[in-house]
Amino acid sequence: MVVAIPSRGRAGRTKSDALIPSATLFVPEVEVESYRDATKATVVGVPISVRGITATRNWILEHIDDPRVVFIDDDVQRAGWWEAYADRHELRELSEEQWLREWEVLFGIAESSKYRVWGLSTTDGPIYHHPHRPFLFRT
Repeated sequence: MVVAIPSRGRAGRTKSDALIPSATLFVPEVEVESYRDATKATVVGVPISVRGITATRNWILEHIDDPRVVFIDDDVQRAGWWEAYADRHELRELSEEQWLREWEVLFGIAESSKYRVWGLSTTDGPIYHHPHRPFLFRT
């Protein structure tokens, strides 16, 4: 599994590489050195001819040998889920190791359901939490 963080113009200001240090940053090839100076994460250059986030994500998918790719934004500061109780909500943050295990499980669920793509909500707040709808499949 590859955790891919596309980024551009944010060397030294990314957050996700601290949250998931084993992730790989994919940046325009002209920015590789500035990113390498600013992070301990692996940095891969994307050709300058690849422009825009959609084209960048497609380039990453075409150049990764692993069929399991998790894309995360470069500005994720925390990651977890909300546990709902009758009187309150509590955020449960996960370590990198826990997230990697969760993503492997989600890939297993998707693959066993004949899906090739899955996603998670990127909103941060209990008002967006719907415990009666943990999965939403759209075809």
